Amino acid sequence: MSNTYKLAKKAENSYMKCCKKFPLFAIKNARHLDAAHEVIEELLEVQMDKGQEAYLNTLSGLVADYEDQNIDFGGKTTPVEMLAHLMEARGVSNAELAHAINIGRSTVSDILSERVGISKSNALKIGDYFGVDPVFFLRELAIA
Repeated sequence: MSNTYKLAKKAENSYMKCCKKFPLFAIKNARHLDAAHEVIEELLEVQMDKGQEAYLNTLSGLVADYEDQNIDFGGKTTPVEMLAHLMEARGVSNAELAHAINIGRSTVSDILSERVGISKSNALKIGDYFGVDPVFFLRELAIA
């Protein structure tokens, strides 16, 4: 079986560096989940290269798998549904959220209407604003 997927040397190096810090394997418990969330948050705070993005997507998928099997979110809640719920609970309009996290009002509308997904940088901003783990908003990236 040949390996048809390869990263450029620089991206491969950053991917392997991430793997050495936090190896990619199934998450088994809450402590491991917390550690995975910390790594994800660290990556979201830097300008990632292709290797780090590939690592983040895989780790997000592992987190989503664990959470789907072990955490009851009250059913299958999508990132957009969660965002809409958080906005409603706090009484925040699209315009207020856009202003608070420094993105366009149309971007918030596009996210809520599912015309666009939640980017990594917007997941971090939304998570910070609402005080929730931004990894939840990356779940659709892990599924894609």
